[in-house]
Amino acid sequence: MDGNNSNVSDLPRFLAFGELKPLVKRLRMIGVDCAYDGGISLPNAIQSAICENRILLTTTSIASSIRLKVVKIPEINPDEQFKILLIEYPILRRGEHLSICLVCNEKLKLYNGETSVTIVPNSVFIRNLALLWCPKCTRIFWDGSHTERMRQKIKMLLNSINH
Repeated sequence: MDGNNSNVSDLPRFLAFGELKPLVKRLRMIGVDCAYDGGISLPNAIQSAICENRILLTTTSIASSIRLKVVKIPEINPDEQFKILLIEYPILRRGEHLSICLVCNEKLKLYNGETSVTIVPNSVFIRNLALLWCPKCTRIFWDGSHTERMRQKIKMLLNSINH
């Protein structure tokens, strides 16, 4: 939805463990690949991070190794956690905002009739808004008031780092 002309493959990929779901949403909002499974065990999270070449985000102290990079996130509010990651990884600012499904972490695609669109309000069709869809969970997204609120949230979070 928002392009920042960056190469998404340059961005680090994360796997969040534990109580970091609100942080995951913020990362996905700015186009950062962040896997999350609230029910996964720590040993399985570590194994997945290694196998998928992801940086493990956790509130638990775990030693990094040659095969595993770990970022310990303090147990503070999600906006502050997000700021910590933006400071540690400034490249995250170059993510393609609103390009990843907030629910399942899949890259959104331009909708062209792949699935039934019964949940989209008629007003969206009348205004001829572009539709994006998630090929994994088949949710449909469009540029509306919720999108504008997310843009404002992203802007506020990114600007708070500069002050």
